[in-house]
Amino acid sequence: MKRDFERKLPLYMSGLIKTCAPSKNPFTDACRNKETIFIHVPKNAGRSIYRSVFNEPGRHIQLKRYYIYDRCRASRYYKFAVVRDPVDRFVSAFNGLKGSGIGNGEYDKFVNENIDHFQDVSDFVDWMALSKCNVNKVLGWLHFYPQYKWISVVGDEIAVDRVLKFEFLQDDWPSFAKERGFSEKLSFVGKGVANYQSLSDFQIKFIRRVYSKDCQLFSY
Repeated sequence: MKRDFERKLPLYMSGLIKTCAPSKNPFTDACRNKETIFIHVPKNAGRSIYRSVFNEPGRHIQLKRYYIYDRCRASRYYKFAVVRDPVDRFVSAFNGLKGSGIGNGEYDKFVNENIDHFQDVSDFVDWMALSKCNVNKVLGWLHFYPQYKWISVVGDEIAVDRVLKFEFLQDDWPSFAKERGFSEKLSFVGKGVANYQSLSDFQIKFIRRVYSKDCQLFSY
């Protein structure tokens, strides 16, 4: 569930990955047929878009993995993503995770050990603010991973062709989908509703500091 694969491997290891880890191939048949890469940033209507574009369930894969696996193909394909107000996304991620760990896997372990014992998202933010270690622990989990890192390949340079905003997706999607030849229907499966009223001004400012690069790059 953590992004170790994308974070640690350099781009020049493409040949080795194809030979030794073919299961890491991010290019599905639908992706190849449409010559399109959609980066599913968690909590940003990704499942709805995957259904609309590829008729597939959503997958959380950083853009860097596509370049690691096949740089030429990744460069050639059309690439897009959806971003969201970092505070809104943070609250939605916490609320979506809380109480969802019902098995014994890595996901369930993370939820049980790091989410469920907090009363609410306000309590969670207060714990994060206690130390840099706590912040890094949270940011290492895919639901809280900074958005720009999903759609950059080197540094913080955004490497997709189009960035849509979650807040305007319902209005912007039909024309965008028509332009790209996608289905204009979007179900917003799993759309979360964040509750800003549960956060103090200090907590909101703290989250924005943690995600300062997202706020800067995407004008939030």
